[in-house]
Amino acid sequence: MKLLVDNQLPEALAVFLADSGIECRHVRRIGLGAAADAEIWSYAKTQGFGIVTMDEDFQHLAARYGTPPQIVWVRPAMCANRRC
Repeated sequence: MKLLVDNQLPEALAVFLADSGIECRHVRRIGLGAAADAEIWSYAKTQGFGIVTMDEDFQHLAARYGTPPQIVWVRPAMCANRRC
């Protein structure tokens, strides 16, 4: 499993997932911190990543273009520590 963590989520999440054995990168660490959603989508698709995001726009991209990439849509209520 390969995951790409989107900009609204902390880089610490990518580190935590990587430390847990999941191949994971944060968009800021690969030069996509200021990229448009479509550019992140394209990168994830060509590189075989799923996208972890709080951004509803990725759900719209998935509905429009299909998958891959798979989307893990994190909602604010899921962030128990409120640091998301």
